[in-house]
Amino acid sequence: MKSTKKIFIILTLIVLLPALFYTVYEISALDDTEVMIDQLYQRQLDAVLFSVNQYTLDVASSWATQIENERKDSRFEQLRQANPSILCIARTDTACRKWELVPEENTSIKETFRKNREKIDRLIRYQTVSYRKLEPIPDSDSTFVILFVPTSSPAEIFGIIVNNEWFIRDVIGKN
Repeated sequence: MKSTKKIFIILTLIVLLPALFYTVYEISALDDTEVMIDQLYQRQLDAVLFSVNQYTLDVASSWATQIENERKDSRFEQLRQANPSILCIARTDTACRKWELVPEENTSIKETFRKNREKIDRLIRYQTVSYRKLEPIPDSDSTFVILFVPTSSPAEIFGIIVNNEWFIRDVIGKN
């Protein structure tokens, strides 16, 4: 009887010890796999965010180019009709004294320009070396402003007031 118990214990150890070691190995390998999957997920998320940001920049740059091309026709009707997320287009001089708003109803933009004078000055410096940089600025919870100084006209500053939700739905959401 004692020898059967010994044999049973030895057989149990022979079966359980490898299973126990294999379980510990798999648990440690699972942690490594989770880390690898997390890193892969982060890289994919970074790639998607980069792509969305690049597309958004391309759209905003296209708008700025259209505004530069339509500067003579200050109503910017084609651009506004094609892009419902654009609430208003503002034009002012570098001192922010002479204003033109299309449509006229958005007056909060003047305060946004004044609050961001440092960014506007930086955009003017960029323009002196023929570089047009777009500067997005949060305006409120539901809107943001894209500021830029046209490369062809250093005496003007433009702001495109954009509705966040409409922009996401109509521009980003399509892609």
